[in-house]
Amino acid sequence: MAKPNGRILGLDAARSVLMLLGILVHTGSFVSSFQPASASPLDNSVLIITMLVHDFRMPAFFAVAGLFAAMLIDHRGLRGFWQQRVRRLFWPLVAASVTVIPITLASFDVSTPQKLMDAGFVHMWFVYYLLIFSAVTILFYWLFHKTALGQRKHELLKKLARRWFANPIILLLAAAVTFLLPEYFSFESGSFEETSSVLPNIYLLIFYGIFFSLGLFSYSIWQTIESKLRKFWWIYLALGLAAFSTYSNLMFSNTGQSWWKFAYTLATWMLAAGFFAFFVRFANKPNRFFAYFSEASYWIYIVHLPIVLASLDWLAKWQVPFFWSFVISTIFTFGISTLSYHWLVKDTIIGKFLAGKLGQNLSKKQLRKNLSGDKKVRR
Repeated sequence: MAKPNGRILGLDAARSVLMLLGILVHTGSFVSSFQPASASPLDNSVLIITMLVHDFRMPAFFAVAGLFAAMLIDHRGLRGFWQQRVRRLFWPLVAASVTVIPITLASFDVSTPQKLMDAGFVHMWFVYYLLIFSAVTILFYWLFHKTALGQRKHELLKKLARRWFANPIILLLAAAVTFLLPEYFSFESGSFEETSSVLPNIYLLIFYGIFFSLGLFSYSIWQTIESKLRKFWWIYLALGLAAFSTYSNLMFSNTGQSWWKFAYTLATWMLAAGFFAFFVRFANKPNRFFAYFSEASYWIYIVHLPIVLASLDWLAKWQVPFFWSFVISTIFTFGISTLSYHWLVKDTIIGKFLAGKLGQNLSKKQLRKNLSGDKKVRR
């Protein structure tokens, strides 16, 4: 069997961790707005960790989202897929637009219509992008699966992909190709361009769309992809860390600016693949921690940013140093967000709504069933 049979627990875990890492990235990104960073190793470590996680987090997330989108289409069809996307993406975005997003925007300068439009969906921008990708996916699925020409081309792509896909050399070439895309990388910030605007950045849409598409396509040849991920996971991480180390050294020394984008893009591909592969290799088994946060992480992510900004503002009034502001705010935000889920959301209709199912933890019996299904894939 080429397709996964049942849930892929390693990727469930990866998706939840990627959502939770949003707390770390946003705390590290905003802390400098409240407290100036010094040149100390501790303060520099905050900047480096934030840049490192930001480099691969969303590309890896969109790749995982693409694979799960293909699985959903396979199980429910295009109509069922779109209905589920509306429930899990569109309505939460609408709800956030009249609750969490306005609260968050109170900390931003939105004094003009243009500034308000640029701030847009703030941290919920990825839901907006996923809705766009979902609509485009339905069109392309129809072309590839409902037309004779599309079916022939799809089979040819699968044949080539089984041989070459997920090979580190191919990912190096993919990094080189995406490097040619303009305007997804900002030399001013040394990272990806801003993404939250109501008007999507077309180049970022293409950039993230490539990762989503690769995840989407991986589903049909999952057995081959999984074996290569398990085999090369350490190579991806080693290459990604080497590329990121090169990028960070160049940026902090403010030299070789023409190489920033290439090193950053190479690190993006390798670290995203390495993160993806690490969880497939080591977390593809029942785990109550990951089972819990696979359902809690969506709520935690939705509500975390106002808590981050409020805690950083409070810490700044007490003149807490940069590094400790980052640490305290990250821990505090994770704790409050998790407790709010556990006490106020988990067993309610909101929890069921966000989980896309009954909103209850997987029982031991269900976990064993999922694992046995996953083992069948690897036989």
